[in-house]
Amino acid sequence: MVDQYIRSPSEQREWERLVDITQNLKVALSPRVGDEFRQLRLSLRLEEDAEQFTRFLERTSPLLFGLSVQVSPRDAPSVLRLLYDDLIGLGPLGPAWRDPEVTEIFVDGPHRVYLERNGHIVDTDLRFRDLRHAQDVARALVRADADRMVAQTSPLVSAVVGGARVNVVYGHAVCPQGVVITIRKPKPLFGMAELLRARSLSQEMREFLDVACRSRLTILVAGGTGVGKTTLVNGIVEAVPPAERIITIEDVIELSIDKPHCVRLQTKERSSGDDTVIVDQEQHLVNALRMRPDRIIVGEIREPRAAAVMLQAASTGHEGTITTIHADDPGSAINNRLAWLVAAGQGIPDRQARLLVAETFDLVVQVKRLRHHRFIGSIAQVLPPPLEPGTDRVRLQTLFTGSLPSGSNSPVFQRVGSPVPNTPLFAKLQQYTPEAVERWFPAPPEEVGS
Repeated sequence: MVDQYIRSPSEQREWERLVDITQNLKVALSPRVGDEFRQLRLSLRLEEDAEQFTRFLERTSPLLFGLSVQVSPRDAPSVLRLLYDDLIGLGPLGPAWRDPEVTEIFVDGPHRVYLERNGHIVDTDLRFRDLRHAQDVARALVRADADRMVAQTSPLVSAVVGGARVNVVYGHAVCPQGVVITIRKPKPLFGMAELLRARSLSQEMREFLDVACRSRLTILVAGGTGVGKTTLVNGIVEAVPPAERIITIEDVIELSIDKPHCVRLQTKERSSGDDTVIVDQEQHLVNALRMRPDRIIVGEIREPRAAAVMLQAASTGHEGTITTIHADDPGSAINNRLAWLVAAGQGIPDRQARLLVAETFDLVVQVKRLRHHRFIGSIAQVLPPPLEPGTDRVRLQTLFTGSLPSGSNSPVFQRVGSPVPNTPLFAKLQQYTPEAVERWFPAPPEEVGS
């Protein structure tokens, strides 16, 4: 149900009246409590938000009397809530921000707000007073918590705000809307046990990925936006021995790795038109190699130079690297997207880049999302050179598949192949988990449950 986000004409008129009072009250109160207003912070922790709101009420309620702006006792609770939400950078988005069932908020201009709730995108009557109001909220949203600047000279801004991932497109860069805001609220990342209960993979897949991680295989997790790539990486890393030192590199800190020796690095974009401080993936990767890592986990490879450095690291003693990439199938992930990034990063032909990829990676895990189900669509071994004759593509050996049959509500998983012996993958299993070799290399049965 989304009735709380749909307003009747009379409710809309009442909301507009309260917003006008709120804006006037904000101007009247600022000289008295401006510094305290600026100290307010956005938080996804509802108890923290509630405590801050209570302190805000205690401070501002006594100041309502004697102002040029008249606020009736009947209007005061609604007006103060609207004022609070405006000050922490939410404006009319406050109810959706606090709704645990809302996972994403989409602002497509001042008068169009959509929500993703329970996996479905729904329309709402939430809106801003006008374009200026929406742009003011966008600026306040990223400035207060992330120290980023939205302006005509810096129209594209991504930031972590209050624990959520926020993207803003501003001004002439998005016409005719004038501003577009996308807020992705983080969900607690599942571990392997939760992924198994959610039927995102089979028990045998889980056991194989556990062995793959302990055997220090280099793993590429592929899939589209929102399919659960980061969640799967989070689950795979559970198998890393606690004594190992892990360095993670992310654009936005999302992984929740519960290990004693884990260092989390985050990239930094330009925060304003005159900001010259940028820390990209390549810089972090180069520096991470000086931090004595046992494992390097890259949230998503998207920069050519970073892809080149990561391959160099993985092939020169930093086994067990795990990263994700946007791709719709394992072949495209390896042969197109990743190989292209490596070719561009090192300035080499595509064929040479594919050879490097084939020499470095051991597994590709494809994650899918169908009919609101997120699950592993396949696990494939990356075979070392030579490349596929006639096409110069990296060869893959599919080990597991997952599918969602038409009319079914539950994915079905099959083991369809065995790892190829006399390969780097086989050698790593022999070195790190010799007890697993006999389990995974015999000829498989036709089907292994769902």
